[in-house]
Amino acid sequence: MSKTSVDIPPMKRGWMRKLSRSGLMKNWQTRYFVLYNGKISYYQDQTDRFPYGDNLKGEMDLYEATVNRDLKKYSDRQIYIMGAKGQKDMLVETESVEVAADWADALAKHTQYASRPNRDSMDARTTIDRQNTTMSDDG
Repeated sequence: MSKTSVDIPPMKRGWMRKLSRSGLMKNWQTRYFVLYNGKISYYQDQTDRFPYGDNLKGEMDLYEATVNRDLKKYSDRQIYIMGAKGQKDMLVETESVEVAADWADALAKHTQYASRPNRDSMDARTTIDRQNTTMSDDG
């Protein structure tokens, strides 16, 4: 296994609620999230095959993103993801405090991975055997 592939954080996937904004309207929508290779994607439904989601609703490249769990501002089950300049921010909510902590930790690792130096040249040389990628299906 090359050094580059060792640095790739494990995939994480599971159901969360995302705050959607449409004009002045705000509502929570349940989505299936896949955190993989420095990106978070969310889908209408779950599938059993890569990319593990069906009907892509949106995604965010975590390059220079910020993950925030400020408990004074958000509930203890919520995670605020501030995208880099030009990207929309995202507020998600999990089923429990423990699941939120797991997601926040995974998001921080993927943000660090996505923001690493020489990212583009490393991505071009990196291939991942999806069957050997560690996956998490919790929350």
